[in-house]
Amino acid sequence: MAYRLSAVAQTRFDERLILYGWLEDADFSRAMTKRGRLVESQSIAGVHLGLKGGRVSGRKYGYSQVVNAWYLYGKNSISRKEAWRHTLQALAANGVRQFRSEPYIDRRGRFAGNLIGLFHLAIGSSRPERAAEL
Repeated sequence: MAYRLSAVAQTRFDERLILYGWLEDADFSRAMTKRGRLVESQSIAGVHLGLKGGRVSGRKYGYSQVVNAWYLYGKNSISRKEAWRHTLQALAANGVRQFRSEPYIDRRGRFAGNLIGLFHLAIGSSRPERAAEL
């Protein structure tokens, strides 16, 4: 993502999307659509300096994969279809790959976090900040 500073103005990342901030880029870009037109270019390239080791535990990250999607749906930042897609992709990837996980990804922890997130959604007690408590 790249934005002109003058276009960003007072728009900030949502502080409730803590730790890794799963889907914060989607939320921010949707907020920016209120400030003007977004464009896509194939003539530029970006570099993602991601690390193989996670910044947070698998359980916390897995929780965020589910809960953040539905939190953003509630904010009208993503559609219901997108929230379901993010949730089902996380469950499928983590559920299946937990048995033959990549050495640098805690798939079992992520899947446990996914299930905790689903449980909290079901009982109406999900909050993005809860990831820090896991």
